[in-house]
Amino acid sequence: MSAAFIVYYCKCLNLYFLSIMNKLNSIDPDYVEWNKIELPDAWPDQLSFNQFSDLGLFIRKVRGKQIEPVVLPESLPLNVELPKYLLQEFHNLPNGNYSKKISRGYVTGFDVSMLGKMKYARSKLADDLSFCSSVLDVGSAGGRMAAVLAATGIKDVWGLEASPYLLQHAMNDYPDIKFIQGLAEETGFSSERFDGISACFLFHEIPPKYAAQALSEFYRILKPGGIVSIAEPAPEQMLGYV
Repeated sequence: MSAAFIVYYCKCLNLYFLSIMNKLNSIDPDYVEWNKIELPDAWPDQLSFNQFSDLGLFIRKVRGKQIEPVVLPESLPLNVELPKYLLQEFHNLPNGNYSKKISRGYVTGFDVSMLGKMKYARSKLADDLSFCSSVLDVGSAGGRMAAVLAATGIKDVWGLEASPYLLQHAMNDYPDIKFIQGLAEETGFSSERFDGISACFLFHEIPPKYAAQALSEFYRILKPGGIVSIAEPAPEQMLGYV
């Protein structure tokens, strides 16, 4: 056996073991079928508009007159520990994104409230990422951005969202896309996992400290030469980060 053959054989063996190690190190987070889980009712789901007190509470909430911390049902399944900024009511949504009915209304009405601008924003992000073979949509909410990415032909699309209720809506509406629970600043994916990352109307909801952590996390899970495409209501909301 020649020395040249032995060197060639050792190089092939080394490449083989490297490929095995890369596969072991790129295990994706556990995939939960949220659309098959019976989520508990949160307090907004128990409101009866036939009762004056319930109707009055709902009106005060949507008018922004009574903003309070989110109350999670005790039996709500969570794969991540939710930070405090996610557990505060916002956009005058009673209990934020943590109820069945309010989160469904949010998913249904968001595009209407944005006066048709979201279709263009999602299309622009999808164009930016059209060269990618694997993309993570961060802050997926009801899954529409992830669905647009998949419709462009990107084979490996994942959606990341913190709320189990929004994850359930996303999986019900787009069952062919993989949606998982996670945080922008702690995705749970391995390093250099994705070619691209989309974040549509996400960063204006995140405090600066966590937004900076999220961008660092994006850098970690992006492959060399990868791209992050971000859409926000105004460019000023990204000043100091890009």
